[in-house]
Amino acid sequence: MSAVESYSSLAALKAGTASGAACLVGASGIPDGVLFFTSGDFTDQADNVNIVKADSVSLTAGAWVRQAATAVVAKYPAAGAPFLNLRDYILDNGSYNVMGFVPQAAKSGIRDRTSTIDVDAAIQTAMEAIEGERGGGLLWMPAGRFNIGSPVIGQQGVGIYGQGPAATYLHNRGTGDCLVYGTGAGSGDADFERTLIEGLAIIGSPTSGKAFWGRKATTMFCIRDVYIESGNSPVVLDSCYSLMMERVQVRGAETGDNIVLNAISHDVTLLQVSSQVAKAGAGIAIAGCFTPRIYGGKAEFNKHDQVRIKSCRGVTIRDMYVEGIQPSSTGYAGIGIADADAVIVSGGLFDATQGGAIVTGSISGTTLTVTEVLSGILYRGASLTGAGISGGTMITGLGTGVGKEGTYTVNNAQNVPLGTMRAHGGGPMGTDGTGTYVKVSRESSAVSMSDYGFVSIDASQRHVDFGALAYACEARIPFGASFANANPDSNFIRFRPGEDAPLLVTVSSAQAIAHNMTTTISFNVATKDVRNEWNGNNTFSPAVTDIYMVRGFIQLDGLVGTSQANIILYNVTDSENVAQLVRYLLPVAPSVDFSFEGKLRAGKSYQIRLYYSDSAASARNTSGQASSNQISIERVK
Repeated sequence: MSAVESYSSLAALKAGTASGAACLVGASGIPDGVLFFTSGDFTDQADNVNIVKADSVSLTAGAWVRQAATAVVAKYPAAGAPFLNLRDYILDNGSYNVMGFVPQAAKSGIRDRTSTIDVDAAIQTAMEAIEGERGGGLLWMPAGRFNIGSPVIGQQGVGIYGQGPAATYLHNRGTGDCLVYGTGAGSGDADFERTLIEGLAIIGSPTSGKAFWGRKATTMFCIRDVYIESGNSPVVLDSCYSLMMERVQVRGAETGDNIVLNAISHDVTLLQVSSQVAKAGAGIAIAGCFTPRIYGGKAEFNKHDQVRIKSCRGVTIRDMYVEGIQPSSTGYAGIGIADADAVIVSGGLFDATQGGAIVTGSISGTTLTVTEVLSGILYRGASLTGAGISGGTMITGLGTGVGKEGTYTVNNAQNVPLGTMRAHGGGPMGTDGTGTYVKVSRESSAVSMSDYGFVSIDASQRHVDFGALAYACEARIPFGASFANANPDSNFIRFRPGEDAPLLVTVSSAQAIAHNMTTTISFNVATKDVRNEWNGNNTFSPAVTDIYMVRGFIQLDGLVGTSQANIILYNVTDSENVAQLVRYLLPVAPSVDFSFEGKLRAGKSYQIRLYYSDSAASARNTSGQASSNQISIERVK
């Protein structure tokens, strides 16, 4: 074992042998302690207290590093190793602290979020060191704003762990992407797996690139408790599988969509993920993927579809909050589905009203300071109104505020005292009373929609729209809700169980029934006709094309001998019999009962007709009693 040198002055330590450990005792103005000579780049970090340059070695190659009392432990894994190197200590305890790699000049600015120094090279070096020396692990990023000027390329199995999305910021102030995992999406490219990204905010370049780009990020790759903002499509996942995003908020795509999942990604789960305010695209866009799942979370105030599903199979969307439905004239919807198969949309809430925020704040120059958010969230592009606020004032940038309390940049310089302000959305989302919650187009199949809640500003707001090429789709919507179904032969729209009350019609007077002739039966009192489908006193016109059950009974008076009654369900519009039943009546049993079940079409008119004959060749009458002459018409559930 080599001896540990002891020095009583800083000059002696510097002049000594640059290796192993050294004790500094009794040096004037310097605390006693143990220092260990550590290889690495310590440029601009020497302070003659914690970092000391050796006379014989450049700072680019190494330096004496003071060992904290809690960081120096005796360890004898092998002969000749009495002290644990600080670098090894950190690695053995789970992670690197990125602050050990950043230049000394940047540290204070990182901590107080005022730094102008880009530290992407330091972050990259730290990640490569973890991967190279330990094969994977976590990079610890404490509270602060870490500015970068070029993309940080993630390493295999190397994750990032921050102090929380309101404390740790990775901010691209240059151009291009911010954080990238993976080198490609081809079959020969390596999978990036067993990686955790947690507890930080990733702010992309407002002019280009992606904030987070996963390329074959796969099994056990988890993004959790992360805030992501800005860029051209802030989150893009290419050829990813078995990946999870949990409690992630994505906002403010300058161009493109907020969250993009494509390139045959499969088995990807978005759990409590929110997507907000994509300025020119969709909130969540999934294309060419298998079995993607969205559980909970929300999509709101995005310029196109809040959620867009295209060319996918086996999609599940449950218990999601969708707000800000674009007018129907735009062609966008709350959830837009095209060329997709086996899609389930259930639970959750569709909110077609206009949103925004109410805050307490003040403006000095172009800086908005928000002291309290009373409701909603703030975002780039929102317009501001309130006492003393200039017309056309908008939020154009984020300071310390990330949707909540903090500072923001506005476009109009002015001075407004502390008071109540309102932030308004930047589009016509839902405000014209049109728009569709779920729109199914092109050759989509097996789409199911059910068990959701809704808030609309107008009854004309469509709940579902099945296109002409859609097939084998079904929706259960609230009773009386607006919808469109261009292919009723293949797709079914039903009202929720218990909400579709049957149409009930009865007679109010006796009606003559001629012998050996067909008579249209009149039922001139209607109840529960909430869809206004009973036309006049004898005609039914369905509001929608669907399977209907038509049941009832007619009682005849004055029968003599055996009589025959043919009950006919007649299509008046097309002049054809839809269905027919034959009944033989005895004088003691003069009631004609009937039951028909089949498809009736919207826009057609239907009647109940009776062909009657008996041996006496005489006309007969209906009883004229409502209790004995009724029809019930009900959509089949």
